[in-house]
Amino acid sequence: MTIKQLVAEGDKYYKKFDNKEALKYYKLAYEKNPNEFKTHLLLVRAYNDVAEDLRDGGGSRASAGLWNQQVR
Repeated sequence: MTIKQLVAEGDKYYKKFDNKEALKYYKLAYEKNPNEFKTHLLLVRAYNDVAEDLRDGGGSRASAGLWNQQVR
Protein backbone atom coordinates (compact mmCIF):
# COMPACT_ATOMS: atom_id res chain seq x y z
CA MET A 1 0.00 0.00 0.00
CA THR A 2 1.11 3.55 -0.62
CA ILE A 3 1.43 6.12 2.17
CA LYS A 4 -1.72 7.81 0.90
CA GLN A 5 -3.64 4.52 1.03
CA LEU A 6 -2.36 3.71 4.51
CA VAL A 7 -3.39 7.14 5.80
CA ALA A 8 -6.82 6.78 4.17
CA GLU A 9 -7.26 3.38 5.83
CA GLY A 10 -6.20 4.81 9.19
CA ASP A 11 -8.61 7.71 8.72
CA LYS A 12 -11.43 5.24 8.06
CA TYR A 13 -10.87 3.65 11.46
CA TYR A 14 -10.27 6.98 13.17
CA LYS A 15 -13.70 8.19 12.00
CA LYS A 16 -15.18 5.08 13.66
CA PHE A 17 -13.34 6.00 16.91
CA ASP A 18 -11.22 2.86 16.59
CA ASN A 19 -7.99 4.58 17.60
CA LYS A 20 -5.98 1.41 18.09
CA GLU A 21 -6.69 0.17 14.56
CA ALA A 22 -6.11 3.62 13.07
CA LEU A 23 -2.76 3.75 14.84
CA LYS A 24 -1.65 0.55 13.09
CA TYR A 25 -2.07 2.14 9.67
CA TYR A 26 -0.55 5.46 10.68
CA LYS A 27 2.51 3.62 12.01
CA LEU A 28 2.88 1.76 8.72
CA ALA A 29 2.67 5.05 6.82
CA TYR A 30 5.30 6.53 9.14
CA GLU A 31 7.63 3.57 8.57
CA LYS A 32 7.46 4.12 4.81
CA ASN A 33 8.48 7.76 5.15
CA PRO A 34 9.50 8.93 8.64
CA ASN A 35 10.17 12.45 7.32
CA GLU A 36 6.53 13.07 6.38
CA PHE A 37 5.04 15.64 8.75
CA LYS A 38 1.45 14.48 8.27
CA THR A 39 2.22 10.98 9.54
CA HIS A 40 3.84 12.45 12.67
CA LEU A 41 0.73 14.51 13.29
CA LEU A 42 -1.58 11.52 12.81
CA LEU A 43 0.53 9.37 15.16
CA VAL A 44 0.45 12.00 17.90
CA ARG A 45 -3.31 12.41 17.52
CA ALA A 46 -3.94 8.66 17.65
CA TYR A 47 -1.63 8.09 20.63
CA ASN A 48 -3.32 10.97 22.44
CA ASP A 49 -6.74 9.49 21.79
CA VAL A 50 -5.65 6.05 23.00
CA ALA A 51 -4.44 7.71 26.21
CA GLU A 52 -7.74 9.58 26.60
CA ASP A 53 -9.64 6.32 26.10
CA LEU A 54 -7.61 4.76 28.90
CA ARG A 55 -8.01 7.77 31.17
CA ASP A 56 -11.76 7.76 30.68
CA GLY A 57 -12.01 4.05 31.40
CA GLY A 58 -13.06 3.14 27.87
CA GLY A 59 -9.77 1.63 26.79
CA SER A 60 -9.16 -2.03 26.34
CA ARG A 61 -6.35 -4.12 27.79
CA ALA A 62 -4.77 -4.08 24.34
CA SER A 63 -4.81 -0.28 24.35
CA ALA A 64 -3.24 -0.25 27.80
CA GLY A 65 -0.46 -2.51 26.61
CA LEU A 66 0.11 -0.33 23.57
CA TRP A 67 0.25 2.78 25.72
CA ASN A 68 2.73 1.20 28.14
CA GLN A 69 4.91 -0.07 25.29
CA GLN A 70 5.14 3.29 23.53
CA VAL A 71 5.21 5.78 26.37
CA ARG A 72 6.81 4.18 29.39
